[in-house]
This record gives sequence, C-alpha cells and structure tokens, in this order.
Amino acid sequence: LFAHGGGKAAQQKRGRAVWKRNIRSRNKGKGKDVACAQELVWRIGKRAKDIAACQFSLWLLERRCIFGRSPVSAAKGSGTVFFSGCNLRCVFCQNRVISQEHFGKQLSISQLRAVYQRLIDQGAENINLVTPTHFLDEIARSLSPKLSVPVVYNCGGYESADALKRLEGLVDVYLPDLKYLDAALALRYSNAWDYPQIAVKAIEEMYRQVGDYEMTQEGCLSKGLLIRHLVLPNHLENTKMVVDWCDVFARDKDV
Repeated sequence: LFAHGGGKAAQQKRGRAVWKRNIRSRNKGKGKDVACAQELVWRIGKRAKDIAACQFSLWLLERRCIFGRSPVSAAKGSGTVFFSGCNLRCVFCQNRVISQEHFGKQLSISQLRAVYQRLIDQGAENINLVTPTHFLDEIARSLSPKLSVPVVYNCGGYESADALKRLEGLVDVYLPDLKYLDAALALRYSNAWDYPQIAVKAIEEMYRQVGDYEMTQEGCLSKGLLIRHLVLPNHLENTKMVVDWCDVFARDKDV
C-alpha cells in the first residue's frame, strides 16, 4: 500500500475527496447493462497473440518485501506485486493510483518471472499477487514451473470461475474479498451489479482447488482460502448476509 504523508485530518480530507470524485464518475455511467468485466478482459487477453496487443498490457508496481505480521507472512515478509488496473471500480479504493490510473511499468512474462525470483532472493516467504484478475492468463504462464515459495492470489473476488481453473496447481493461497451479497450495493459502489453471483462461484472454485487451510510453524497460511469482507457504513445488512453465507459455506470446511 502507499504510505501517505500528513496527519490524520489530512488523510481523512484526501479520503473524502477521493470518495466524492469516484461517486461522481460512477454515477455518470450507471446503468443495468454493465458488462461482466472480468469476462470481457479475459476475452481480450485470450485473443491477443502478444501481451503488448492486450488492451491493458502487462503493467505492475514491484514492491520490496512487505514486513509485519499478517495471515500470510511473519518475520521475513511477503513478496508483494501490485498489478496496474482493475476489473472493478470501487469508490472506496485505497489504491486508486495503481488500480485506475495505470501507474507502473510494462514488462514481459519472463521479466515478471524475474521479479518473483528477486523477491524470493530477498527472503520473501511467498509471492503475493495483488489485483491480478485482468492478467490471469499471463500470470498463469509466469508461474510455470511452480515457484519455490507459496503463491498468494490476492483479489477482489470478481473472478471468472472458469478462468480460475487455469491457476490450478499454481496458486497455494486464495485471498479474495467478498464485498457484497447485495446487488444494488455492488452496482452503486463497484459498478458491478452481478458481483454477488460471480464472487460466490469464484470462491467455491478457489476452495475446490486448494482445499482446507494449512499453517506454517510461525502460524501463517501456507495453503488454503481466506475470505475478507469490508464492513460498509450504514449497510450492516449486507455484512450480515456475507457472514451468514460464509457460515453455511464453511460449515464442513476449514476456511
């Protein structure tokens, strides 16, 4: 994540400005004919003969190992790679510069593989792919042969279940959001009216691939599925629906 300067009041002011700007930009294109974005991006990528021909191309922001205790890393840190662009348009995005302004550098699949190796050489406990959805095909190619450390697929949950099958055996930990089970909220805040059904199917496919979770001796995930949820102010009913769904989904699983 980007560290912003200034005190708490300045950060809150910037946050409110970003929220209002995103709300205005979303309202301009609001409608019920919104295409399923991850499928559109997948079709674009599938047809391209070279990644340079893709609409989004392959851009990333490479970060050195991010240190600090988390569910996927301990003392050595997580080798985090942010991919530029996103298949969602969340008004509350905290990585707007990366996700919507295409900040980063362009590189080939072999260069991406070299980025992974540099992070591993630094001592990274895993390779953590952030917002990778729209480069899934290229990422799958970059992960073969399998890396020597676990791979974390860190995404917004708006994934094609069929496309995810291309990652089977290459990803160890899936870290998706489950933002909404209310379609109206999904449209209003992420411009994705079909998010609930898409995300649920994706999470089911993720679990099919990795199964029950496994932990390292340090207490970090080495395999499995970890579902995140952001509680939205004044929308606790959405959170209750998400919690209830997770309760039923995980009743016979270690998630």
